[in-house]
Amino acid sequence: MNEKDKNELVGQYNAIRQSLEPQIKKRSIGLSEKDRYRLVSIAAAREFRARQTSLKDTVTILWNRRYFNEQLAKVISRKTRSKGIKDVQESIGLGSGDVRGFKRYNDTYGHDGGDDILRAVGTTLNNGGGLRSTDIAARMGGDEFNILLYDVEPHITGDYHLNPKAGLAIAALRLVESMHTQHIKLKDQSDGKVVDESYHFDLGVTLIQDTDTQEKAMKRADRASYEAKNRLSPDAIQIVIASEVDGVDIFEVASFRLSSPVEKTQTGLNHIVTFEPTENYPPRIISERA
Repeated sequence: MNEKDKNELVGQYNAIRQSLEPQIKKRSIGLSEKDRYRLVSIAAAREFRARQTSLKDTVTILWNRRYFNEQLAKVISRKTRSKGIKDVQESIGLGSGDVRGFKRYNDTYGHDGGDDILRAVGTTLNNGGGLRSTDIAARMGGDEFNILLYDVEPHITGDYHLNPKAGLAIAALRLVESMHTQHIKLKDQSDGKVVDESYHFDLGVTLIQDTDTQEKAMKRADRASYEAKNRLSPDAIQIVIASEVDGVDIFEVASFRLSSPVEKTQTGLNHIVTFEPTENYPPRIISERA
C-alpha cells in the first residue's frame, strides 16, 4: 500500500469518527470529555475494522476482489491524468496468476487441502516473497490472484539500474521462486497418509500504460498468465510478461539464468534476468487492437 492509500485509510477512519460523535454525544450525557472521546474511539475502531474485514478474503487474509478492483481503478485514473507528464509518470505492474493443476489438490486432499495451498500462497504474498509493503495482493476467487506492484523501476541488480520492464520481471520472478521452493504437508483422502506436496504458481505480468482502461490492463495480464500456464515448465523459474506495441499484445518469457558472482539480484542468488523468445518458446503475437 502506498502513502497515498494509507492517508486515504486515515481519512476513512476520521470520517467514521466524525459520523459517530453526534450519536455518542447524545447517549453519553454526564460523561467527561475524556470518557466520551474514548467511547468514540472504540466505536470508530470497531466500525473501521468491520469495513476492512469486508474487504479481506477469509481463507488467505489477502485483499478481496472488491478492494483490488477499487485500487486498480485508482491506478488507471492516476495514469490517465498524468498522461504525457513525464515527471509524474509512475511505473506500475499488474500481475495475474493461479496455482497450476489446483483441482488435483482438491480432488486428492479435499477442500481443506486445497485451502491449505491457497493459504500458502496468501502467506507468501502477505509476507513479501519479492513484494514490498507498498504492493497489493488479492485473491480474486478460486485459485486466482492479482497483484499491483507500485514503482517497479528502482530494482537494483549489482551496479545496474533496471528499466521498468526488467524491474517488474525481477519482482515477479522472485515471487515465483519463493513459492517454487515451498513444501506443504497434506493428508491424502484415500488412505490418510500425510504427503509432502509442492505447488507451482503460474504468473503473467504487464506494465500498466497511460492508455489502458481497467478492462484492457486486466485482459493483457490474464493473457500473460494463460501463456504461462500453457507454455512454461513447472520446474523452471519463469514468468510471462506482456507488452503492448502499437495496439498489439506481445508475450515474452522472463527467466532467471545463472550468472557470474558479480551480478546478483537482491535475493542474493547468482542470477540475472533474461527475456527470450526461443525455439522452445516461439514469440506469440495476438493481433487484436483495442
